Amino acid sequence: MNSFSERLSALRGWFTGLPKAFCSDSGLVAADGETCWNGSASASYTKKEAGDGLTKQGENPEYQADRFLPYRGENLKHSIYDLKANPC
Repeated sequence: MNSFSERLSALRGWFTGLPKAFCSDSGLVAADGETCWNGSASASYTKKEAGDGLTKQGENPEYQADRFLPYRGENLKHSIYDLKANPC
């Protein structure tokens, strides 16, 4: 379990920079005036862009915390149970 956590921590910076990497790669993004897949259709993306990081997701019009938050506690309970049942 520790080695997995260490590997995940090492990748944190990579995942953090991933959105900016996609946006700056001219081969991956549509040029100004072109349409692209916006998640629903091929069109221009007109919604407000949120900043990087979890704290900025509150500003993301597509993020719906009410879908995620009720399950987070259940996942945590299962993880604690598993760790108690199978200590490293």
